[in-house]
Amino acid sequence: MNKQQIQSNKWYKQLLEIAVEDFIHVNPFSRDGQLLNSQSFSVWHYTGDPGATAKREQQYFDNLRNQNPNDNIEDRYAGAHIFIYQKDIRIIIPLWERAYHAGNSWYNLNAIGIELCIEKDGSFHPDTVASAVKVGALLQLLFGYKTDRNIRHYDIEQVNAHGVRWRKLCPKPWVEQPALFTKFKKDVESQIQALVNPPVSKPVNTVNSQTVVKLEIDGKPTEITGFLKDGKAYLPVRKLAEALGKSDAVGWCEKSRMVLLSGCVLNSSVVIDGSGYAWVREIANVLNMEVEWSEGTKTVKLKKGTVSCNVAN
Repeated sequence: MNKQQIQSNKWYKQLLEIAVEDFIHVNPFSRDGQLLNSQSFSVWHYTGDPGATAKREQQYFDNLRNQNPNDNIEDRYAGAHIFIYQKDIRIIIPLWERAYHAGNSWYNLNAIGIELCIEKDGSFHPDTVASAVKVGALLQLLFGYKTDRNIRHYDIEQVNAHGVRWRKLCPKPWVEQPALFTKFKKDVESQIQALVNPPVSKPVNTVNSQTVVKLEIDGKPTEITGFLKDGKAYLPVRKLAEALGKSDAVGWCEKSRMVLLSGCVLNSSVVIDGSGYAWVREIANVLNMEVEWSEGTKTVKLKKGTVSCNVAN
């Protein structure tokens, strides 16, 4: 898949709800900018650097550009697309470009390389594994390959200059305890099923026995519905954003466990059956829209206005 196909794909957009693009500079050593031939596998690695965070690893690989190919010091050519440290997920090389993550093998031009950061004791933090499951599922859905295309660096047999075959002990926790990698792949499959077949939501008008709320946008009725809670009208944020052509504006703040809209935290947001809802006046404030309420028909009426975003983060 090329850059445009990836960036427009809904699964990549969902990936960016939990990950940040923190690209390193283009350089000969860690990001040469060559396009991938395919994205056919996910190759899983570990950093081997106890206690290092994803941001620290990003800085390290970015600094490889400062090597001098003309001095007498051996240069390092290395990198990976994604680094995961607990809940911090960083994409440091675009998923349409090559990364030097699998020696001199075919996989550099045909696979996505993911590095898991390790704790000071050499283990994977449970949050790191949980984040890896989410990333693994979204990559499979994005690129269309099966769970068995998740492999360890160790699974790639390499041949050195002397013709000797060898395998790298990477990621060490999953090589020494292969059952953990087997469980990881099963968890990825379960995550995929949850993403593809989300639980059926209850009718909105049954939430807390509240009244159903209708929505009009610029005078036109929509099929989007919400509910009243404590006298306030709540609407589904993603559906509303999609109706306005602003689906890219919706995100998730893992720290506060609240919905993001155009970079603003919706402090009124609640999650019901996997969907985020927020108070309509807070949504309108962020989207610079005017809002009116029709008591007789229980209808929210949104239209373009001149309100500015002053939502507290």
